[in-house]
Amino acid sequence: MTSTSKGDNHDYSDSSDSEREAKRLKSKNVNRRENRPQKYRCEWESNPHFKGWLKAVKEKPTRAKCIACDSEIQADLTVLKNHSKGAKHLKNVKVIVKNQPKISTMFSNKNEASAQLSRAEIKIAALISEHNLPIKLCDHLIPLLKDIFPDSKIAQGMQMGRTKATGVIKHVLAKSHFEELIDELKAKKFSILVDESTDIGVVKIYVYVLDEANTGATAEVLYKKIMDLFESNNIPFQNIIGFGSDGCNTMFGANNSVVSRLKLNVTGIIVQKCICHSLHLCASEVCKVLPRHCEDLARNIFGYFKNSSKRQAQFTEFQTFCNVEPHKILRPSQTRWLSLLMVVERIIEQWNPLQLYFVKEWTEHRLQASEVVANRLNDMET
Repeated sequence: MTSTSKGDNHDYSDSSDSEREAKRLKSKNVNRRENRPQKYRCEWESNPHFKGWLKAVKEKPTRAKCIACDSEIQADLTVLKNHSKGAKHLKNVKVIVKNQPKISTMFSNKNEASAQLSRAEIKIAALISEHNLPIKLCDHLIPLLKDIFPDSKIAQGMQMGRTKATGVIKHVLAKSHFEELIDELKAKKFSILVDESTDIGVVKIYVYVLDEANTGATAEVLYKKIMDLFESNNIPFQNIIGFGSDGCNTMFGANNSVVSRLKLNVTGIIVQKCICHSLHLCASEVCKVLPRHCEDLARNIFGYFKNSSKRQAQFTEFQTFCNVEPHKILRPSQTRWLSLLMVVERIIEQWNPLQLYFVKEWTEHRLQASEVVANRLNDMET
């Protein structure tokens, strides 16, 4: 019979415990599942629990959107089921089912009342689109009209929230106006303006947005995009009589540009560089001859008042004392063409209160910024 010492028993026990612990940790690691985020599945939209309110989120494969609640949630089946059982969600779904009929039902011509109702809803959608108002305004505007006109059958019959208004704008108004414009371009001569536009006139301008993030904004790509638009809508190229844009090489280069391609394919087209760009370049060159401190003065004056409501309020008192209109000091902009003229005119208008104000600021606070402006305002050369 073999005898074992207490020390040996203790070592054997420690070894067994460590082996059991290692096995337990190994088993735990094997059984542990990595929690990977799920991706949105289109088949979820046909699920009776999610149908009618669930849709995907663009460029976010792990997110889903609830149309009823107008919120994004995680694209996880368990999360979606829990969301569908929420009290707020159930309430919003009932509102959609009750108040949001299909868009196609609003255009049925069953009777005169239905036609008048559709006309009213389309006009409200057009008003929102024309004046760039929030589409969510429909959620409050329609109930307000019902409350204001309780005796109007048309007002009481309108049922249009933000979802329906979006559909009317996209699929009814936009389509109708686009078709009218295409018919007009087929029958009349027109010109093309390729550039961003800040025009606020009454001349009709058709805006076509080109997204060149992936293909590049080369002359060949721009020309092809423009011509494809006309060709796909059967608009004759010979109806194009003019082309205008800024004078960059891509647009107006002699050999490889949009203009050179247009001249080859459109007979008799008149091309014109943007006059605003040209005038801006001329004015910029002329201003280089003027002393620099004049423009620096305009920027320093604006910068002194820009972030201080206290200084602006104090300057208003000087304007009142000098009997001058309480106009704000304008900012010399780098991107707004010929804006320096308006800035100079405003400074001349406010010259006396500006002189008094900056002398007071210099004597009281001894700031370098106020000293520089005060010296310039009292300089005869300025």
